[in-house]
Amino acid sequence: AGLDGSYLHIKTDSIVGSGDTSVIWFYEGESQIGGFSIFFSANIISYMLGFCQDKAYHLFDTTLPKEQDKEWVIEKRGPRTNVYCNGRQVLSVTASAETCDNTSFKMVMGRTVNQIKISSKWDVASNFIYIG
Repeated sequence: AGLDGSYLHIKTDSIVGSGDTSVIWFYEGESQIGGFSIFFSANIISYMLGFCQDKAYHLFDTTLPKEQDKEWVIEKRGPRTNVYCNGRQVLSVTASAETCDNTSFKMVMGRTVNQIKISSKWDVASNFIYIG
C-alpha cells in the first residue's frame, strides 16, 4: 500500500510508561526510505523520524490529547511529515539539515512512499493500521 494522496491511520491504546512502540517503515519499491515511530516512554509520548532523527526520540509540537485511546493520522509528502492525534495536529516537520541528525535524509526523505511495512517485533502499540 502507498501513501501518495492518502493518510496512514494508526490506533493505539498504550499508556505512558508502558514502553510500547509503534513503528512503521516507509518504502519506495524495495528501498527503505524512512519511517515513523511513536514511543510510550516512562513519562512522555515521543516520536522519531527514521533516516532523519535516528539518535533520539523527540517531543511533539503540542501537548497530546489526554485520552488513552488515540487515533494517529500521518501525512507524508516528500520531506514533510504532518501528524494528527485525535483530530488535532501535533507535529509538522520537514526533513532538513536543521531537523535531522542523520545525513541520509538527503537521499531518501523526498522520495515517494509507495509501501509501508510493519514489524510485529518492533510494533506492539498499534491496535489497528490502515491507509485511507
